[in-house]
Amino acid sequence: MTKVRFGLIGCGKIAEANHFPEVLSLGKDGEIVAMYDIKPGVAAKLAKKFKSKAVICNSEAELLAADIDAVIIATPNCFHFPQTLAALNAGKHVLVEKPMASRVADADA
Repeated sequence: MTKVRFGLIGCGKIAEANHFPEVLSLGKDGEIVAMYDIKPGVAAKLAKKFKSKAVICNSEAELLAADIDAVIIATPNCFHFPQTLAALNAGKHVLVEKPMASRVADADA
């Protein structure tokens, strides 16, 4: 199996408690290689905690342009739909926290 290279958007408590440890549990099969959080310093702090060499991106666009296979979206619910759509449009696989969208029409899109 080829290693899955993940980008992480949203580096708060859910990413710290769940997503980062789960990717680490994949061992050689997965790695978080790019991270972004809207709050300055949050992504770097999380990377340091897990001794990650992930690139800290300055924007979502920079993260989506990185050499990643998939994006984990761990942001507040109101951002899930636009961030998921942007990641899909960038050709990335997406793992998004629930709910995937706040409106049925957005989920259908």
